[in-house]
Formats: sequence, C-alpha cells, structure tokens
Amino acid sequence: MPVEYFIQTMHDFRDGKRLSAEPRKNNTKLMMAFAKGMTDDEIKAAAEYFGAMKWTPWIKVIETNTVPKTHNSNGMFLVEGDEKEPLGKRILETPVNAEATEVLRDPHSSFLAYVPPRQHQERRGSGYQGRR
Repeated sequence: MPVEYFIQTMHDFRDGKRLSAEPRKNNTKLMMAFAKGMTDDEIKAAAEYFGAMKWTPWIKVIETNTVPKTHNSNGMFLVEGDEKEPLGKRILETPVNAEATEVLRDPHSSFLAYVPPRQHQERRGSGYQGRR
C-alpha cells in the first residue's frame, strides 16, 4: 500500500474510525491497540517499511452469487464442507488452504475472495485488480 494510505489507515484505527463489519474479528481490535500504542514517527516508519515491499498478488477474485458455507474461526472464514449458501451483498474471503494459513501461518498462503458480479463490475473502473 502507498505510504500515505498506510498512515491514514493507522490513524483511523487509532482514532476508532476504522472498524470491522464482523465484530468477532480479533485482528481489527489488535490493529486498534497497536495503532494506539504507536507515535506518529513510529507509524510513519512502519508505513515506509511496508510501502517499500514488493507487492505480490495473493487473492483470487471470483464473481458468484453462491459461496461455500463457512464458519468463523479466529476472525477467518473457513469452508465447512460442500454446502453452498447465497453470497448476498457481502464479500467473503477464505484461505485456499486453511491449515497452511491458520495453523502453519504460511506467508505464501493465498485466499479466494468471492464477490457479487454486480459489485465487481462497479469497481472495475476504479483500478480494482480482481480477476476471474
């Protein structure tokens, strides 16, 4: 992410302006606590560090109206089996390999992002990098 975006995001976490639609997601609460404990100089240094990293795509976007049924595990939505459910107006992100992501914390583990077809179309003009 660009340095300025990272800085703004951390300020939003610190000021309670960036929340999750899923109140059980612990990572949002952790980011708020980290941001509150950081000085502006520390936020800037972290932004510059992460902003210098080479971007690697690790999320495949799939346009669909139905998705695998999932359950929330430590803020991550994991596929339960072969059942499907309507996606509705949400975006659902699941790890391709739950064990590699959740248990082994493999930094190369990828994700699938299920998006409604209409929302995906609306975002194409704004630099959205999704692919089929």
